[in-house]
Amino acid sequence: MIRHLPTWMYPYPDILPQQRSRTLHAAHSYTRKFCGCMSLRGGCTVACFIWTGLNLYGCILAFQGRSPIFSYIDRTALLIQGAICLIFVLVALFAFFAVFVNMPGSLSFAHRSVWLMVITFLIDYFVNMVLFGVQQSQFQDWCIDKSRDAVNSELSNVIASNSNNGTTVQLTFSPNVPGSDLYNCTRLWQDEVKFSVITFVMIAVCYVYWATCLWSYEQKVLVLFTSELQQGAIEDSARMANLNSMNGMMNIKPSKEQGNYPAPPPSDNNQQTLAQVTTNALSSLWSKIRS
Repeated sequence: MIRHLPTWMYPYPDILPQQRSRTLHAAHSYTRKFCGCMSLRGGCTVACFIWTGLNLYGCILAFQGRSPIFSYIDRTALLIQGAICLIFVLVALFAFFAVFVNMPGSLSFAHRSVWLMVITFLIDYFVNMVLFGVQQSQFQDWCIDKSRDAVNSELSNVIASNSNNGTTVQLTFSPNVPGSDLYNCTRLWQDEVKFSVITFVMIAVCYVYWATCLWSYEQKVLVLFTSELQQGAIEDSARMANLNSMNGMMNIKPSKEQGNYPAPPPSDNNQQTLAQVTTNALSSLWSKIRS
């Protein structure tokens, strides 16, 4: 039997094409194909790259004291988010390695790890979103202080430039107006809350679906691996049956028609049995007595 080398599309080439059509491991097309139009192996590879890129970006920003979603959030929350993103990057790289190796054991551990990190990441994101919502007063103080510093710096530059030209400029600036959102900090907080909720829904849908596709691919590889083992067992059974039939034909007792055929030449004395040696010795002794 000719052994074919595995390829990226067909990692188990010994399975015949008519047998591949029966390896349907899932009922829905979106779990048999990535996004319903792409192979699971290629789609899981793309998902691993996206996980790696997004979490690496979030990890770098978190350790720098910034967030890609919120303008202001607690420093401790950012450090926890950065640590989770860093672990997620390592898990995504291992998942890519498992998809490349294409073995059921590695894929099983990879999809379990990915599911754990997806759930942990979504819980951390939800906690940060709630924390940002309840810390509106801290956000307002940070936004007003930063806006006031920016305005004061701009006004100082204007006054300094006019003083150099010999012009006297008198400006009246009231940084706090009661009952008004002077720096639009309240509107900024509301917009970031809405944006964080929309981003959370999108990330949850995509991450959960990609993790489901990785699990589905692990199930597919397990089905193919089992089919290959079954086919190998069938081939081994057929090979043993052919060998037993050949041995049975060699052990058949010769018929009467084969009695006239000349006897096989005698074997070497060194390879004779004890009975043959004894018979030959008695025969030679009897012939000497008769002579």
